[in-house]
Amino acid sequence: MKRNLLLLIAVLVMTQLQAQKIKVTDGKLTTLKGQDQFDITYTYDDNLKVGKMTEDKYISKKMAEVEEDEPGRGEKWRAMWYEDRPVHFEPKFMQLLNQYVDDVLFRPGLGGAQYMIIVNTIFIEPGFNVGVARKNASVDLEIMIVPVGNQSEVLTRIMIYGAPGRSMGYGDYDVGIRVGEAYAKAGKELGRFLMKKKAF
Repeated sequence: MKRNLLLLIAVLVMTQLQAQKIKVTDGKLTTLKGQDQFDITYTYDDNLKVGKMTEDKYISKKMAEVEEDEPGRGEKWRAMWYEDRPVHFEPKFMQLLNQYVDDVLFRPGLGGAQYMIIVNTIFIEPGFNVGVARKNASVDLEIMIVPVGNQSEVLTRIMIYGAPGRSMGYGDYDVGIRVGEAYAKAGKELGRFLMKKKAF
């Protein structure tokens, strides 16, 4: 029994390690050569999927569930869903990206930056933790490198699929913190990818 449990844990860990993929789908990383600072902004795709549904349907479903449990709390939940973006998602991504890329700064509104990185979210798996069962959060991101002032001219596009997120302890019960950890993982792995490819 103990051996089967250890085997199951090992399989789950390996699944998580193999889940994330990063690849350049358009352009080349040479766009980044010689640059030491990048403006950064975040967008959320018009067709953003959350789990198996559109974001609008997910929000409506969750609001109804929360409202049923505690009347009057549905709107608060909706507000928190959007507040999680600047509070948990975006700072975590930027913090880890900056931590794993040497001698290059990624910040919103950098005056001297020639290029901007657009982090476009195309999929969120919110996951869950109900004590006896859990599922990790994950995100799929489209990273676009564009000239500052011309966001329609995509010079390089990098896709990140299945960046996993979970936190230890009580925070794992909070969807914002859980998904925020997926953004942190995406930022970390993008930084590692860029350094490994000697992009700068």
